[in-house]
Amino acid sequence: MSPTKKQLPIIDLKTLDQLPVAVALFDNHKIYFINKKALELFRIPKSKLKDIGDLNVFRFLNPGTHKQIFTNNSKVLKGHKFPGIELSLKDYKGKDRYLEINSNLTVHNGKKVIQSIFTEISERKKTEELLNEIKQKFELITNNANDIICFYTYFPEERYIYVSPNIKKILGYNPEELLKDKNFFNKRVSDNKRSFLGIDKDIKGLQKKNSLKNYSYVFKTLKKNNEEVWLENSLVPITNPSGKVIFYVNVLRDITEHKQKEIELQQQKADYQTLLDNSQVAYAIHHQGTIVFSNKELLKLLKLKDKKDILGRFAADFFHVDERKRAIKRIKDIYLRKKINQAINYKLVDSKGNTIEVEIKSNLIKYNNQLSILSSIYNISQQRQLEREMLRAEISEQNNKLLQKEILEKQKVEKRLIEKTGQLTSILESSSHLIWTVNRNNEILSFNKNFYDVLFAKYKIKIKAGDKIDELIKKGKEEYINIWYVKYKEAFKGHKLEFERQEEADGKKIYRKIFINPIYTAANEVLEVSCIAHDITDAKIYEQKLFNQAAKLNSIFDSSHHYIWTIDRNEKLTSFNKNYFDLISNLYNTQPYIGLVLNRGVLSNNKEYNELLKFNYEKAFEGDSVNFEIETVDKEFNKIYLDIFLNPIAENNKVIEVSGIAHDVTEKKIAQQRMEQSLKEKEVLLKEVHHRVKNNMQVISSILNLQSSYVSDDYALSLLKESQNRIKTMAYIHESLYQNKSFTSVNFSDYIATLSNNIIQSYSVSEEKVRLVLNLEKINLNLDSSIPTGLIVNELITNAIKHAFPSNAKGFIYVNLKSENNTVYLEVKDNGIGFDSNIDFRNSNSLGLQLVSTLIDQIEGDLKFKSEKDKGTEVLITFKM
Repeated sequence: MSPTKKQLPIIDLKTLDQLPVAVALFDNHKIYFINKKALELFRIPKSKLKDIGDLNVFRFLNPGTHKQIFTNNSKVLKGHKFPGIELSLKDYKGKDRYLEINSNLTVHNGKKVIQSIFTEISERKKTEELLNEIKQKFELITNNANDIICFYTYFPEERYIYVSPNIKKILGYNPEELLKDKNFFNKRVSDNKRSFLGIDKDIKGLQKKNSLKNYSYVFKTLKKNNEEVWLENSLVPITNPSGKVIFYVNVLRDITEHKQKEIELQQQKADYQTLLDNSQVAYAIHHQGTIVFSNKELLKLLKLKDKKDILGRFAADFFHVDERKRAIKRIKDIYLRKKINQAINYKLVDSKGNTIEVEIKSNLIKYNNQLSILSSIYNISQQRQLEREMLRAEISEQNNKLLQKEILEKQKVEKRLIEKTGQLTSILESSSHLIWTVNRNNEILSFNKNFYDVLFAKYKIKIKAGDKIDELIKKGKEEYINIWYVKYKEAFKGHKLEFERQEEADGKKIYRKIFINPIYTAANEVLEVSCIAHDITDAKIYEQKLFNQAAKLNSIFDSSHHYIWTIDRNEKLTSFNKNYFDLISNLYNTQPYIGLVLNRGVLSNNKEYNELLKFNYEKAFEGDSVNFEIETVDKEFNKIYLDIFLNPIAENNKVIEVSGIAHDVTEKKIAQQRMEQSLKEKEVLLKEVHHRVKNNMQVISSILNLQSSYVSDDYALSLLKESQNRIKTMAYIHESLYQNKSFTSVNFSDYIATLSNNIIQSYSVSEEKVRLVLNLEKINLNLDSSIPTGLIVNELITNAIKHAFPSNAKGFIYVNLKSENNTVYLEVKDNGIGFDSNIDFRNSNSLGLQLVSTLIDQIEGDLKFKSEKDKGTEVLITFKM
């Protein structure tokens, strides 16, 4: 060895195998050794360890890194040194892993090899990616935010990860000044630094414990210009996908103005307490009844020496025992905001046992950040004594005034009574009803003019108060007694009567509704009865018309050829016509009636039938109109098809019933089924036609193939093969048609793929010589377009195979198919020797090219031809679908 070269270390494999890190020995061709940790890291089965030499290091690398790693390895093997690199590799089972790799040159079995130490950094990479992603999102927020947003972590090392630019606007510092100094705020806290450092320690402990708790605190610091500022810091822990807290988002808000107002409020509170303490009115503040503040005037009122005698005590203790329950209820009402600030009188007891009458007004306030009650207490004991004396004088005066008022009121009542009697008489006389009263002797005591006129018209009598009608009439006397005196007798027993009477006047029927009611005395005895007769002739006539109309509707309902019914939410029939009666009897072997629950008789076990009906009834009861068909059988097991319409019947915007109308569509359904069967038969026949056409063409192809065996002339053989391919091209179309469900169109892309591959095979061209490349969009074409287009493709591919690649030349034939705006674009091109530029494609002597021109005209298409010598040929055909 040259003395100028450093001797390379020789590696002890047993030592390497015991190392706690993954180590491998390799070069650019094979792996020589991996230790246990490397086996675990790359998830290589132990069974593969004996064959480790068969593995190549590049098996674990992403293809894009092969060239660079090969170069790096070669340099290491030549003695160059490289710093550690970070790389994404795949383990034995294909999982991506991020690794940090440190490599050096060593000797194994006398051979220079690379020794690499692998450290997995996948978790760190994921964390960095997550940090970058979060950073990008936060930059969108923080660029325009009024708060300072920072990312700070305590582990693995304390540092600021990100600081928003607006720190410059709020504190005057640049983000870089925080990023460089992990203790930035620790050095600038201007008030209670010890508390601040304690909070910082607590937060560090939370990250160490992986706590997901949010945290918030307030501190005072200095701006860059030494101006003091209050900041509120809200921290939110951010976790990685495995749930580990990786940093905190700190949202620092300038609350200086808010803090100053808070200090002002505290000063105002102190001033307020001083004001209350020097007031001539007694004040107390209590929280849920416990006294937390008392001024001097309250101590004086209760004869207490010191505030400690009242603070912390329950307010109700100072009320008179009879008032305590009411006072406690008042406290609850104030917290419920009932009658706040209303003055209420109570009795208090001072420390000497004396009763004090007070007036208390209470309101809700915030005291020491608690919702409390402020009560103002006024001593009204002397005022009450004066009020009682004044009250006695007022009562005497008021008694005199009340007596005078009662006399005036009595006079007014008498006057109103006279007026009301006149009004009532006027109302009775103007009423269209017959009104009268009768005593126990059946004497008429009072009546209105209508009653008088009706009796005069009917009996020719002039009635007056006190008369008995049976004594005045001659004709119909017995009938009158049997009807009216019996009714009066019932009423005097305390019964209220209501009945209708039909009479005739001037040859017309008149209907009246009679109401007879007992009139009671103060002793609850029936003194007389009142009678009112109301003319209901018009209502009776209208009622009869409605009855007749209903009869007509029922007649239409029952005579309809449809099945009509209604059903309520309990599945009970509420109405149905005769046809429905016959249908239910026939289907369910049950005679329907109003109120019947439809259990569907013999079909109750038909699950599909019942579920279909139930589903549609539920939709109708939800407010939807439903139409559906159903298949069932009658008693003789004949199939019946019904077309059913269900409609909701709503009342007050709520569906209470569902109406059903069904049509028997059995004949229509059977006719439809016959047509579908006939159509299927025709489809079978058409398939058979295409099948036979295909078979006939196959026979012709076979004959041509057989004929070829008797022809030795190459030109004749070529013509026979071309003719055979053209016949096969047309045969494929018919084969596709009888194999498809549709007879009007062919999956042209599949057809072209099959056709192209068959042409290549028919000329026995190997894939090494000519490779077919297909780029076909799925397109369906009709038969008129498919056959000529298929023949065009046949001629173009055949022409390329025969002429584009002479001798041993190799190349590609491309077939591209797509459609756009109802136009088909078909392109056939090759990279062969091309045509001479002088050749006229449309006027060629070649039968194949002449056939292409003819077929292009047949499909009304357009052909574009491009060819250059040694650069191939391109043919683009466009036509409408």
